[in-house]
Amino acid sequence: MDDRADLYDVCILGSGLGGTILGAILARQGARVLILDRSAHPRFAIGESTIPSTTGCLKILARRFDVPELDNLSSFAKIQAVAPTCGIKRSFSFFYNRPGEAQDPTEWMEYRTFPPPLGPDIHMYRQDVDAYMAKVAVSYGVHLEERVEVTDVEIDDEVRIRLGDGRLHRARFIVDGSGYRSELADRFGLRDPTPRMSTRSRVIFTHMQGVAPFDHRGPARPRRGLTRTPFHQSTLHHIFDGGWMWVIPFNNHPGAVNELTSVGVHLDLEKNPARGLDPEAEFWEIVGRFPAVARHLEGARAARPWVSTGRVQYSSQTAIGRRFLLLPHAAGFVDALFSSGLSISTWGVNAIARELLDALAADDFDVARFQPYDAMLRRIVDHYDQLVHGAYVSWRSFELWNAWYRMWTIGAFLQVASELVQLTRVAWDGDESVFAEAPHRGLQAVDYAPFVDLFDACYRDIREVEAGRLAPAEAARQIHARVARAELAPHTFTDPASRSPITATVGNIVRLLIWGRYESRGDLRRHFFGENPRLIRLMLGEVADTAWGTRSRPRDLYRFVRDMVTTRNEEFLAARSLATGS
Repeated sequence: MDDRADLYDVCILGSGLGGTILGAILARQGARVLILDRSAHPRFAIGESTIPSTTGCLKILARRFDVPELDNLSSFAKIQAVAPTCGIKRSFSFFYNRPGEAQDPTEWMEYRTFPPPLGPDIHMYRQDVDAYMAKVAVSYGVHLEERVEVTDVEIDDEVRIRLGDGRLHRARFIVDGSGYRSELADRFGLRDPTPRMSTRSRVIFTHMQGVAPFDHRGPARPRRGLTRTPFHQSTLHHIFDGGWMWVIPFNNHPGAVNELTSVGVHLDLEKNPARGLDPEAEFWEIVGRFPAVARHLEGARAARPWVSTGRVQYSSQTAIGRRFLLLPHAAGFVDALFSSGLSISTWGVNAIARELLDALAADDFDVARFQPYDAMLRRIVDHYDQLVHGAYVSWRSFELWNAWYRMWTIGAFLQVASELVQLTRVAWDGDESVFAEAPHRGLQAVDYAPFVDLFDACYRDIREVEAGRLAPAEAARQIHARVARAELAPHTFTDPASRSPITATVGNIVRLLIWGRYESRGDLRRHFFGENPRLIRLMLGEVADTAWGTRSRPRDLYRFVRDMVTTRNEEFLAARSLATGS
């Protein structure tokens, strides 16, 4: 038991994406890593929609820690080589619903993700993506044990992990990436008895077959006034007072081999308390309230058992301790709205990987070393809680939702700008100091004081609406006025009439960078747009590499170039219409 050869540097509980990405990074840098999991791959998992901050962080991690396999998860084009069952994500779309009424297309909102070469984003079919990353981790030397039960964890001058079969593993440090069923949170009493979140929601979900493209079931295209990108190639949200529904297709591109669609509904517990109903029956009862949603899902059927939960929020008093830490999903969770889960997970890995490697090298695991991670994780989770809770309150009127929507889009815009700064400094200079500098330490601009001040003021307006002291229309007016005065994003992000803040083509991205470099307020320009010249050269390099890689496949090269310069992409929808008779 005293032989160091029996001692792992790090034991990771859970072989989901957070655990295997961290494990691959640590092993690539020479650490001895053990991953333990109570289940086995392949397996069902949700958290399927990436956003630019997720894929951007994966690009950063690949370069920062020399794990090129992570870059395969950083765009739809690249993930097709390792997990062809995934879908494409070109945008977020939000469709406002009122019970018993047809949708009004002027109440549809859209937010585009990156075009090539940095995008598009991905609908991850998690059982295949997670299995791929587990293999990558093992290829770098990680020892993975599946279907094992951890029965005891003791921590003093080392970590001892007892398994159900009587075996004992030893490690210098332990990381919990096992999610809600966190072994360490339970063992050390870290969970808050009552989650600290203001958001209170439950969820019903499954994977379905036979979900038609909304483009074939919704109003005619001339009434939309949005980009020409098919809604079927978005993470689609049907929103209503009291909840929201996601529709995440994996079969939404010409080469699709996976006919499944992820579908689920989050319900506000105040307005839709649990009634003890069968999950499938309750789901269709909710769908039946909204004609457009019912038409969209007409003929669809579950491909796996339905899951119904109680309240999904959970939080912890801390995510760190003596020789241990919790990855974000083990420490807390808010709600799937805005696809924040994978983004926070990849941020967490980036936030602790170098610190953990340094701790191993110095044999110094002082809790204070990981305090910045714990503090920033709390800030990020609390921000997303307020963002999501504000959305639930705002859905009592489209006018208020239109105003609150700006809080998310501006935060997302600043987050992407921040990660492009990080990517450029890492790729060009190997400069890691950027990750410890405000305003680049967190997500959604939670480390940028002007945005935090704006967000806090607007959230107070939302709270006043919730308390009945402010009318939704007046709150919407006040929020729009605050957003306009703050000048934190281009006019298309702040204009109440703009329902698609950015038409994401390479040309428009360059124009956006020019705005940031020459027209934005001084502190915004300094923090977020100082690396623009090198960033443009980095993007041109990505264009050249991708174009060269597809030179022998004319159709793929055509699609790549088309998607860089236009949002129009109806090729797949035409094929689906012929195939399905929709």
